[in-house]
Amino acid sequence: MTIDIPAMKRLWQQAFGDEMAVIDGFFATGFDKTRCQCLYEDSLLAAALYWFDCLWQGQKVAYIYAVATEKGFRGKGLCRRLMEKTHIHLQKQGYVGAVLVPGSPALFAMYEKFGYRGFFPGTVTQVTAGKKDIALRKLSLTEYLTQRLQYIPENSVVAGKEAFSYLATYGAFYEGAQGIFCFARQKDTIYFQEYLADLKHLPDVVKTLEAETGVLRLSGAGEKQAMYRSFTDNTALPSYFAPALD
Repeated sequence: MTIDIPAMKRLWQQAFGDEMAVIDGFFATGFDKTRCQCLYEDSLLAAALYWFDCLWQGQKVAYIYAVATEKGFRGKGLCRRLMEKTHIHLQKQGYVGAVLVPGSPALFAMYEKFGYRGFFPGTVTQVTAGKKDIALRKLSLTEYLTQRLQYIPENSVVAGKEAFSYLATYGAFYEGAQGIFCFARQKDTIYFQEYLADLKHLPDVVKTLEAETGVLRLSGAGEKQAMYRSFTDNTALPSYFAPALD
C-alpha cells in the first residue's frame, strides 16, 4: 500500500479542520503504517482511516479513528469500501472486533449499517468552574497508564499506549479529586477525554485548572457514546471506552 503522509495530512485537515500541530502530533506519535488503510482513485488519495490497538476481554480490538473521505469523492460509497477493506484486514491480523466513537447522530446511523452496535450510554455535560482550588498533581504518561487500571470499570475496552501518547501531544494527565483524569484545553474550556475521579469535585477541578467551563462524557442514562463491531460470534458488548480522541 502506498503511504503518502503529506496527502494524508491534507485529507485530515480538510475533513476535520484540526490545526496542523495536532495532525503532526498524531503522525509523530500515533501513526504506524501497519495501522492504517487508504483508498486511491485516479492516483489520488480518496479516503483514509487509522486505528489504535486496544484490548477487550484479553483479546485484541482496533479503535478506528479519523475516518475521512476527500470532498470530491464523497457520496460514491468509498467509506463503505474502506471500512469493509479494513474489517477484512483486521480479521486476518487477529483482531476480534473494532470500536469507534462517531462524531454525530448521523454517523451513528451510518456505522450501524456497517454492523456496529452502540454501547457506553451517557451524556455530554458542561460544568462551570467552582469557587475553590484543590490539590492536583500532574502525572507522566506512564504514571497515568499504570494508575488508570485501578479505576476503569470491568468489561472495559483498554486503549493501548499509542492512543495516550498521541493525546499527550495536546493534552495533560492529572491526579486528584480522589481519582485521575486527562484533558485538552481550548481557551477557557477544559475538554475531559477521561474523568475517573469524584464528580462532586469536578467544578473545583475546573477552577484549579484556571478554566471557566469543563466538558465531559458522563456514563449512565442517555445516548450511546461509542460503537462496537464483533468479528466473531461473540454478541456481548463492552461497557466502557475512553479516551475519545476528539
